[in-house]
Amino acid sequence: MLRLRIVTALIGAILVIGGIFFLRPVGMAAIGALVTLYAAWEWSRLSLCADWRLRAGFLAAVGAAGLVIWQLGPTATVVWLTVACAFWVGVACWLLSGGGPSAGCSGVRWGWLAIGVLILPPLALAIAMLAERADWVGRAFLLYAIGIVWAADIGAYFAGRAWGRHKLAPRVSAGKTREGLAGGVVAVVVYSLVGLWLFGVPYAGWLPWMAIAIVAGLLSVAGDLLESVLKREAGVKDSGRILPGHGGLLDRVDSLIAAAPVVVVGIAWAEPGFLA
Repeated sequence: MLRLRIVTALIGAILVIGGIFFLRPVGMAAIGALVTLYAAWEWSRLSLCADWRLRAGFLAAVGAAGLVIWQLGPTATVVWLTVACAFWVGVACWLLSGGGPSAGCSGVRWGWLAIGVLILPPLALAIAMLAERADWVGRAFLLYAIGIVWAADIGAYFAGRAWGRHKLAPRVSAGKTREGLAGGVVAVVVYSLVGLWLFGVPYAGWLPWMAIAIVAGLLSVAGDLLESVLKREAGVKDSGRILPGHGGLLDRVDSLIAAAPVVVVGIAWAEPGFLA
């Protein structure tokens, strides 16, 4: 299984990196929309939507919400992404205070569907905003955002295996530890330093970009844990089976759903003219 996971991850990484640097902006935005909609399909399954018509309606709501905000322009998009960031901060606080899955859920969980309409479109919107920059800088920032999630995940995995003792959110995940979280933050810091150096960012401007990376890395964990809460309430291990050895697509983008808005909002704050 580990070998299968590694092969799938490598193929996925090649496709992602290749798509970022070789697709046109409209193609990148379309891929972001398709990924978001498929993640929404899996989200509706975890929300116990048995009727395909209800699931299709949920997809339509997610897609329509994203399109409306996009048509309203960059300012409206950044505002929604900011709201999404605030939501993820709230989720992180809730999880750290002992929040977890509810017991005895039955029937369609409308609350989870409402949350999905709030947090899923920002993934497509964040990708589209970075993709709209036709130059290499926008593509580099998109790869930077994805790399933050990868660095946080890899750092947490190895630090957790080596030193993990104290559970981070015991009601949600038996595997995630505080030591793993610290390892993930260290990995994000190292990744950010290397990225800033490669981008040629002056040393005096490193602090805000590192802060963005650290916050995105921390909230990416909240994205992963929130999906774990959803899966536990649904009584399933994976959101789907589309990715051999990994489960569903939502299982792979849950962290990015939380991290991508942070990166874009951070860019809008640090470089106001970049996304205009």
